Amino acid sequence: MGIFSIFVVETVHYQPYPK
Repeated sequence: MGIFSIFVVETVHYQPYPK
């Protein structure tokens, strides 16, 4: 539960999907 968190944060920071 560490790599996944980093992956999600990186993805959101790179391309924050629209809400």
